[in-house]
Amino acid sequence: MSTPATPRSISASHTFEPFASDWGNFSESSTTRTGANGSVTFENIRFDGPDQTVWVVVSTPQGQVESNHCYREPS
Repeated sequence: MSTPATPRSISASHTFEPFASDWGNFSESSTTRTGANGSVTFENIRFDGPDQTVWVVVSTPQGQVESNHCYREPS
């Protein structure tokens, strides 16, 4: 009889680099540690670029991941 696998807790540091459609990489990167379930809420980027799309690229030990792209309406 086999025992079901138990999910492992994952906690690691990841580097976030912000990008904007007109400005490219517009701010310094920031390193944040994830929680035990691997999730993170990241609110360290200020962006004031109307009529642009913004996203982050996250560097992890397994490689890079690109976030959803969010469009900011013109004022």
